[in-house]
Order: sequence, then structure tokens, then C-alpha cells
Amino acid sequence: MEENGETDHHYLITIKEMEEKIKETPKLLNKTAGIFRVPQHLVQINGKAYHPQMLSIGPYHHGKPHLNMIEELKWKYLGELLDRTPPNGLKLDGYLKLVAPIENQIRDCYSECIPFNGSDLIKMMVLDGLFIIEILSKCAKVAPTRPGDPIFNMVWILSLLGTDLLQLENQIPFFLLQTLFENTRVTRSGGDDQSLPKLVLAFINDFMPRPDELLKRIRNVEGKHRLDLFRLSFIPPSPQQEQRRKDVQLIPSVEKLNRGWNQVQGYKV
Repeated sequence: MEENGETDHHYLITIKEMEEKIKETPKLLNKTAGIFRVPQHLVQINGKAYHPQMLSIGPYHHGKPHLNMIEELKWKYLGELLDRTPPNGLKLDGYLKLVAPIENQIRDCYSECIPFNGSDLIKMMVLDGLFIIEILSKCAKVAPTRPGDPIFNMVWILSLLGTDLLQLENQIPFFLLQTLFENTRVTRSGGDDQSLPKLVLAFINDFMPRPDELLKRIRNVEGKHRLDLFRLSFIPPSPQQEQRRKDVQLIPSVEKLNRGWNQVQGYKV
């Protein structure tokens, strides 16, 4: 009887585990998962084309030895940003507290389970996110560049970093970047009129030139991540959006309306 009772107990546990698994949403089908691994058959054909060469952003390639050089530079950039922060701005603990509440939302953006505990993931997101914002700000000349900075002294490094920042497996959520960006505004000079999408696309434009019209069109659009934003910049407005834009342009200014009304009344203008 005891053996049967133990068997029934394990049977019930198995049923419960299976029922819980049925209720789970598959990660690869999760609508919030926008950061995927490159399919293995493509990696086998040409892994170098799909993996970062100098810079790791996010969890997929974190800690790989050949990316350590830029990993050390991230801490330098973080120090520079914190040194420029006025008393009313966030300090390091403030950024960690800012990201901690959205940890689960960040995890949901990845198609695979992230093998980092909460503390390590939050630290990674703060470090990588602020590094990206510093790169964008320095390239836009709204943040100073220190003498001897290897990224800006050797053009080829910046070009390689730009390529790595567009790798599919090298992405972090755009809403995280936007949150950090808004809270680093006090560290930039004359950057109040700069939106994050505009800075991202202007940076890409430095090594992948495209028409200025693309930059203007995407100013207030947010993708799931930087690569998605880059993709969206090539998609023209929908016919409905284009028609709304034309309809707005058809509305005359108040000055023209007044002039027309005066002419109707017989006044000389």
C-alpha cells in the first residue's frame, strides 16, 4: 500500500507540473520577446557575421574573453557620465534603483531564459545602457570626449562598434534605453532637443549614410531595440499617415484666413 501511495503521490506531482507547463506562454511565441538568437544553421555557415567582434551588449555574449577590452572601457565611460552629473542628477545607486522594478519586463524581452540573477542582470543593463547613451552623446557632441579616448582616436574602432551595436544578439530593450536616456539628460549640454531615436539613427548614419528624410521621419518612433528602430527607419509611412499629413498641410494659417476674410469684406490688405 505504501508503494502504491508513493506512486500515486509522484503521479499527482507529474500531473501538476504538466498542467503548469501547459499554462506557460512559449518564450519564442511571446509577443514581448523581441530579442532572439540567430538561427543555428546561419551561425554554422558564417558565425562571424552574426556575432559581435569587439562589443558585448546584453546577456547573450556577456563575459566572452575576446570582448573584454571594450568591457573595461564601459566602466571608464560610466565614470565620466557620473562625474558630469550635477547634484540634482542620479548617482549610481539611483540608476540601479531605476532599473530594478523593470527587471521582469526586461527578461520578457528575450526569447531565452537569462542565466543571470537579478543583481547581475540589473548591473549589466545599467552599465551597457549608459555606455550606449554615452557613445551616442559623444558622437552627437552633446557630451565631451576625453583626450586619448581610443574609440574616437581610431576611426576603425568606432566603425566596428557601430556594426556590433546592430547585431541581433547584441540588443537591450529600447524602453530601458529610453528610461536611462531621460534620466541622463542633465549630463548633456544642449541636448534637450535631441530624441533618443534621432541620436541612434544619426550615429548609424555616420558609417551607413542614408537620406536625411529617414532621420526626420523616425524622430518619435520607438522600436523594440536599436536594430528594430533601424529597420523601422526604412519603412515608409502608411497611406493613412501620409493622408493625415497632407490634410494638415491643407489647413491654411490664421494669417491667410484673416487676409481672405478681409478681401471678401472689401478691405484693402
